[in-house]
Amino acid sequence: MCGIFAVITPGKPIDIETCLTSVGRLSHRGPDGSGIVLGNLREGRFRFFLNPTLDQLAGEHGARWDVFLGHRRLSIIDLSNNAYQPMCNEDETIWVVFNGEIYNYGELRKELLQFGHRFITDHSDTEVLVHGYEEWGSGVLDRIRGMFAFAVFDYGRGSVFLARDHFGKKPLYVYNDAETIAWASELKALSAARVTDSQISSDALLDFLRLGYVPAPRTIHSRVTKLKAAEAAELNLTSPSDMRRFTYWNLEYRQEFQGDENRFYEEFSARLRESVRLRMISDVPLGAFLSGGIDSSSVVREMSGLSDVPVRTFNIGFNEPDYDESAYAIRVSEHYKTEHHTRTITPPSLIDYLPRLTEIFDEPFADSSALPTLALCEMTRRFVTVALTGDGGDELLAGYTRYGVNLRLGRIFDNAIGGSLAKCLSYLTPFWPDRVKGKGLISLFRPDPRLRYEELMGSAWLAEHSLLTPNDRPFDMRTIWDFKAPSTLDQMCKADIRLYVPEDLMVKVDRTSMAVSLEARCPFLDHELFEFVAKSPTTMRFRAGNGKIPLRRVLTRDLGRSFVERPKKGFAAPLGHWFRKELREELSDILCSSSSFVSTVFPNGFVPSLLKAHLHGSRNLSNRIWPLLVLEKWHRTYGGSL
Repeated sequence: MCGIFAVITPGKPIDIETCLTSVGRLSHRGPDGSGIVLGNLREGRFRFFLNPTLDQLAGEHGARWDVFLGHRRLSIIDLSNNAYQPMCNEDETIWVVFNGEIYNYGELRKELLQFGHRFITDHSDTEVLVHGYEEWGSGVLDRIRGMFAFAVFDYGRGSVFLARDHFGKKPLYVYNDAETIAWASELKALSAARVTDSQISSDALLDFLRLGYVPAPRTIHSRVTKLKAAEAAELNLTSPSDMRRFTYWNLEYRQEFQGDENRFYEEFSARLRESVRLRMISDVPLGAFLSGGIDSSSVVREMSGLSDVPVRTFNIGFNEPDYDESAYAIRVSEHYKTEHHTRTITPPSLIDYLPRLTEIFDEPFADSSALPTLALCEMTRRFVTVALTGDGGDELLAGYTRYGVNLRLGRIFDNAIGGSLAKCLSYLTPFWPDRVKGKGLISLFRPDPRLRYEELMGSAWLAEHSLLTPNDRPFDMRTIWDFKAPSTLDQMCKADIRLYVPEDLMVKVDRTSMAVSLEARCPFLDHELFEFVAKSPTTMRFRAGNGKIPLRRVLTRDLGRSFVERPKKGFAAPLGHWFRKELREELSDILCSSSSFVSTVFPNGFVPSLLKAHLHGSRNLSNRIWPLLVLEKWHRTYGGSL
């Protein structure tokens, strides 16, 4: 796990000092050291520097280097100096900078050795990428199993090859114009290198107001893009402004599984165990997040069965019962005999993390569960360097409550009579007061599962009330909706995999964990495991309004029916309470100031009216207020103009 940054300016000298600054901006992602490569394209000459300082590179400024490859290292696999990056092949024609882990590197290494490739490291997964690309080119993506964002500088072909993993666990930002190609793990590194300006994209800002995040390929900066999940790109040094993108993996739902339920559950359990086993490979201490929910408990169960020593587990509890599952985490810990660590968070102490969020997230990001996730990562990092998580279980096995809501509404409205009823009820929406409960439910009365899904995943309300005018088009949900999938449930799961997982869930996990130099691994988000589940009938995953049937069956045997059948609780902050109590004055001071950035985005009186409706109405409007607070704090940290 690490941070990567690179700039290539064919024929034009790079600024070494600003490049070193950019690499330094990623030190939280890789605190164990750094490596850089300076290259001269015309001469085909490259020099590697381990942990360089500006003074050490003072003599390089006149050498006309036009390639800079930088890397910050968090040592997880192969802790030796030989495993530092950037890493090259034998004749230095292929260089790789890589962020992530390749879990099947051992198997691929054996195969590449048989093809005659020579390795200088003992067991580095990065070197498998070097020789894997050398052997298979872009076809290496069909063979690797892991989480990754990597770049291959292919000097022989005069090209750059970029790729992001199947679920977008690792980020990759890209800038290119007629003279420059640059990429980085975080936007702040590109900004520090001054390869781009701080012009805010109005289209990206509108997407944020609708969704609470900026989906790829857009970024909040108009001249920077990011790769989508399961996307790769190729750039040629002779025409840097051209970038060819392509999707290398697409999950297809096809109910082809042959066998009864018992066979499915047995094979699923075996595949999950294998996914967990691969993610327990580490040369440093590891543990697991344990919320007490079904997903994290299932991961801990598998880890305990695979480990010779007690698994270290970590939990954040809340002093508000509506958010707290710590008692269930303790119950799981006692059953599987883990070494458990827990910390109870009070609302005031969680608020203390708010200023750090704007530094961690380079783009506006309004998932409030980032606050407790950051607190959990911070506690966990005191004990281990790697933590397994339960993320992805809901998408894999249809566990979200919103899936059931959409299906139940479909039984009412997805027919001729129901469609007419929905159309009549939709006329009520504009007349329903925003401050009164019930409007959110009415907005779901639509005779189309895709439109209901769109409403469940975000709201156009803030965007529609803003002063922004789109230059292009807003994000279109139809681009992620698989109209050929065999069921609405499959369509929702796939849409989440294409949008919510890479652009919200994994952004939250990556930024909060890497902010404290912790590697988070997600066994459920394994593309081979997803491919297996996607072939099963929906009834093997979701039944009687409940998902995660395979996990529920196993945990019921171990922990009892009461553990499994309790209501689901989210891992979120109590925003509605804060905005009426602890944050009330700060909220008004920040958002209602005439000099605020949000005042340039929304008409006069809009924000005060929204705050008043939340304070005095019966409806919790925190999901509309929180994005505005995040946006304002982000802009005060990073600036930028529309």
